[in-house]
Amino acid sequence: MQTLALALSLTSEAQAVPPASVPEGPSTASGPSDPRSDPVWLTRDRRLRRATIGTGAFAGAMGLGLLISLGVALAPSHCPANSTSACGFEGNPVARAAMIGFGALTGVGVLVFAVVGGTMHEHREPLRRWRASLAPNGLQLRF
Repeated sequence: MQTLALALSLTSEAQAVPPASVPEGPSTASGPSDPRSDPVWLTRDRRLRRATIGTGAFAGAMGLGLLISLGVALAPSHCPANSTSACGFEGNPVARAAMIGFGALTGVGVLVFAVVGGTMHEHREPLRRWRASLAPNGLQLRF
């Protein structure tokens, strides 16, 4: 009897507590909503898009610099025929330093580009209406 009385008193106390206020915004219980109407989502999306473009351009420019320094290092040089000094890649320390620097910066740029791209992929997940995956019988599309 005491447990029944305790349960009834707890339920009456729970009913007396007002319900929590439902936050207003793009997510409601009435159905799926479009996150593009949320200004916070739009701001984050814009920043991620700019970061993707910026890191892609940076990685591309560093890759281009790497290719140019590789071309300079491997280009035929104007060494005398009977020169004792090393020519080409071995004799061009500036090109070697440029290749190491551009290679490192290209690697960092590609890594940051991949992280930003993955973050953008997760950020835009609510916008996807379908999902493709590999199944034993081929490609499976879920709508």
